[in-house]
Parts: sequence; structure tokens; C-alpha cells
Amino acid sequence: MTTNQPVWKQVGTVGDVNPLDYDGGFVYEDETGVYAPELEWIEAQDDGEGEAGPWRVYRWCLDRCETVEVGGEVYLVPFGFGACTDLPYSIGNYDEWFHRDLGEVADSIGSTVEELRAALCSENPMERAFAYLELAQYHGFENFDSYPLEFGKREELEARYARV
Repeated sequence: MTTNQPVWKQVGTVGDVNPLDYDGGFVYEDETGVYAPELEWIEAQDDGEGEAGPWRVYRWCLDRCETVEVGGEVYLVPFGFGACTDLPYSIGNYDEWFHRDLGEVADSIGSTVEELRAALCSENPMERAFAYLELAQYHGFENFDSYPLEFGKREELEARYARV
């Protein structure tokens, strides 16, 4: 049995234009079409001398969602779940963990819940990237990647992105 491994292609950026120094990241799509797009966020720490470094790199999937309304309640669930007829639990059990705080996230960025839901449900990975980035900034990046990569030397970090 063979397993398709992803072939990542950068399709966009988020955050600062110079992410190695001022926090930013890259959005990737799998050219094989097997894996969901991903966002890689580079967080530059202050070394205490005004220079960037060390760095923490978070990476997480930009899973597409969909909204499902049941009994007047709107749920934000993984894409495709709304059409499933064989789920072992009611659809409300699949509501995304961050959905309950979407109003607070929207307020903090001058947006609306509807706009954030639309972005999270978008077919466009860049729209999802911006929405997921807002969620990560609100809830903390560790809630999206509990094991970020750590880079102490700029050369190590530059080597990672030499192909970008």
C-alpha cells in the first residue's frame, strides 16, 4: 500500500511582509490534492537587544467548515458533515470548539460573526487563512499547534525558507 505524501506549494502570505523579523507566515496548498491547505506562522521573539530571535514556528490545517442550522441554532461544523446521515451523534456535537467565541473574535477585529463564518467556510484557502489567523491571535497559537518548531539561530530559520 502506498501513501500519498503532500507536495506543498506556497500560495500566499499573511502578516508582515518580512515574517522572519516581524511575525508573518505562508499559506501552502498540497499539489496532490489529498491534504487540506496549511498555514505556517513565524513568531519572532525579541532577543533583548532589539534584534529578532529566537523564533517559534506554528503550523496548522486550514480545515474548511460549513454552517448547519438545526432548530434555529447555527453550528459551524467540518465541511461535508451537514450532508452526513450516519453521524453517531447529533450535529451540535461537531460544532467547532472556537465557534462559541466567534462573536468576541469578530468584535476584536471590527468584523461580524457572519463574515468570519463565511471566511471559515470559503473554498478559498487565503480567506480561511486570515480567519484562522484571527482565531489563533485571539485564542493563542498553542491552541492550533501545541508543538511549534523552535529556532535559535537565524541561519536555521533562513534555511527552512530558502525554497520559498
